[in-house]
Amino acid sequence: MTQPMAPHRTTSTLPHPPTNCSARPPSAAPQLAGRAPLQTRLTGMRTTLITVAAALTVAVIFIIQNVHAANISFLGVHLVLPLAGALLLAAIVGSLLTVAAGPARITRLRQVMRRGLRKARTG
Repeated sequence: MTQPMAPHRTTSTLPHPPTNCSARPPSAAPQLAGRAPLQTRLTGMRTTLITVAAALTVAVIFIIQNVHAANISFLGVHLVLPLAGALLLAAIVGSLLTVAAGPARITRLRQVMRRGLRKARTG
């Protein structure tokens, strides 16, 4: 088979486009200058580990600097805790309450959907 001749004074280094359009670009193509590196699981894990290490460092510094005692009274319970411990405990409890709100909302929406489906079937 002969390849078509290029017009005069033009050159082409690119391959001809595929006729069936099923060809994919190579996934392990070399990186071109100025392009960002590919995101992989390893780079994502590294970024997560660096973020967690930084957050833990900040938390340790926070705990070390806030060792003063704090009197806490809640529903008749009286505690004396370090200020940092009390604040971290409050943050954890608040986060757990926030996370618990999601499944509660989903459960409620499912109940409403089931009632609607029952009414549609019977009605």
